[in-house]
Amino acid sequence: MTFYPFQPARLTQYDALSRASGGRNEAARVHHVSRRRGAIVWPIIAGAQQTDRIRTVGILLGSTDNLEMRRLLGAFMESFKALGWTENRNVRFDVRWSGVNAEDNAVQAQDLVRQQPDVIFAAPSNVVIALQKQTRTIPIVFANVSDPIAQRVVDNLAPRFA
Repeated sequence: MTFYPFQPARLTQYDALSRASGGRNEAARVHHVSRRRGAIVWPIIAGAQQTDRIRTVGILLGSTDNLEMRRLLGAFMESFKALGWTENRNVRFDVRWSGVNAEDNAVQAQDLVRQQPDVIFAAPSNVVIALQKQTRTIPIVFANVSDPIAQRVVDNLAPRFA
């Protein structure tokens, strides 16, 4: 089984399925992780790379600003704190809401990319695709993309570890 930095501590049905199939059902586990809305994926990777410079995390959500999304966003930001990142000391969050309108997605994506954040967190698919049309140089961490290969968000799901 391949080790991923975001591998859950306890086995899920998808991990067991992947192990039983010799890793051939890895897409089921990756899909399961993506459904967790990416709340802990980026902070785990980012935790090892702190410097004196304030890093900017652009966040573009294809939703209206509502209580449920605020709760999920709060959990995402709290996971940074657990890894030593403090807002306005070593990290800054630039949060934007684009709703469901494709035109709004494009405008918000263009504006966010113009700000040149260090990384962008985006959800769902239509927002990620709008961002990819604006940049190929800023890393985009995404969630709620049901089939990233079919939607051409990524070429493959193989990890790129050096």
